[in-house]
Amino acid sequence: KIHNWSVCDCFCAGLKSLAGDKESLKEFLLPFVCSEREFDVRFGSVMVMNYFLDSEHLTWAIEYFDAARHPGYYARMGVAWALSSCYVSFPVETMNYLKSGSMERKTLDMTIRKILESRRVTGEEREQIRAFRSFLHGEAGSAV
Repeated sequence: KIHNWSVCDCFCAGLKSLAGDKESLKEFLLPFVCSEREFDVRFGSVMVMNYFLDSEHLTWAIEYFDAARHPGYYARMGVAWALSSCYVSFPVETMNYLKSGSMERKTLDMTIRKILESRRVTGEEREQIRAFRSFLHGEAGSAV
């Protein structure tokens, strides 16, 4: 029933009561990551971002985002937004994932853009992200 990003994101934010039983919520969200419907994938990614970006669930969350392969813009942007939020709390772990080469290039580029747009990223972190972006794009003088 969700057909736009605004409804998706607001709906997800309002489901705080589901966060109490994380194991059941994880099971519920699994089918959404591989759905053929763009906003199903976005829904799953935004839910994981809202309720699972903590040290206990970090590995699972990154694996969830990695499994999202829908080609739609809003699905990819949901993953990118979630990973940029992940970066704020867990920069080392998130960068290790971004550098792993597992992520699709378009989604990786969106993620880098979202990280650079974040007001919660330091100047030094921005420089590291820019250097990584330059390296990905084969620009001269870049090293990661």
